[in-house]
Amino acid sequence: MASAARSLVVLAALLTAGLAGGQGSGEGLGVSPPTLDLADAQGGETYLRTVQVQNPTDTPSGIGILRSGAVASWTSSDPSGNFTIPPRSFREVALSIAVPAGAGLGQHSGQLTFIADPKAAPDGSGASFRPAVGLLLNVTVGGAAVAKLTWLSARVEDAPVG
Repeated sequence: MASAARSLVVLAALLTAGLAGGQGSGEGLGVSPPTLDLADAQGGETYLRTVQVQNPTDTPSGIGILRSGAVASWTSSDPSGNFTIPPRSFREVALSIAVPAGAGLGQHSGQLTFIADPKAAPDGSGASFRPAVGLLLNVTVGGAAVAKLTWLSARVEDAPVG
């Protein structure tokens, strides 16, 4: 029972940190812009973008990057590994999105999650939490996907003629 209560405290702290990060309340992280959209991207091309990761806290934050989804695997960053953001400041992160030549038409997505080093939870609970913020990546290759409908045949036997 005690471990379940501790898990709920940790989950509540994580959720609070995630919500706070988007609002810049000083308890989490922020990223600007929160979504990166590339419309009409072409296979075989590379696109360069810059985002800002913000640390509104009063202490330095060590940051790691977690990649998920197809577009995240196409994306490299500078810095490429862990980095530190001083208190109440931001760090620009350069992104290079290399769309594979064989990427199918239509929308592809992914996410980069910037995760801070563990922070001690308030009130001496013994738990810790890791503030994190996600950057949603949306890439549309070759424009919107085209839906096709092919009429194969039709047959009506019971309809009256005329």
